[in-house]
Amino acid sequence: MPIFSLLWTKTPWPSLKRECPATLYSPSGIGRRESSSASALIAEEFSPGAYLVGYQIDEPFWNKGVGSEAGTFLVWFATRIAGAYRLNADTAAGNTGSVRVLENSGFVSEGRQRKYWHVRGGEYHDRLLFGLLTGEIEEDLLATLDRLFS
Repeated sequence: MPIFSLLWTKTPWPSLKRECPATLYSPSGIGRRESSSASALIAEEFSPGAYLVGYQIDEPFWNKGVGSEAGTFLVWFATRIAGAYRLNADTAAGNTGSVRVLENSGFVSEGRQRKYWHVRGGEYHDRLLFGLLTGEIEEDLLATLDRLFS
């Protein structure tokens, strides 16, 4: 069963250059573990109650549902634990797996920033922006997530 670490901080995203402690979560409940197959982040942005969420899935776990689990967990955690009213996320254009995770977690596309990220070899990648207003999440879905994660 996949587990993933969660970093939750009220420190705005640009200040996360330093290492922060993380708690590891699994679908069977909250607990500490030795390792993880994915990382998830929730960081409060400059507007109180608005959070930036993100995740990193190790390559051996791609296309195995780990990203979807991390995405739905972040929605649940932000709504039920952090009290968020809004979630923000982004990904590189062309990262179809991440786009699928965000859309399946309820996020909607909110824009594209052209040539946003510079990568090796002098290439640039567009940045896709996604958002989710937690007030638009169906209560039935949250009840299902409560059963999974609480």
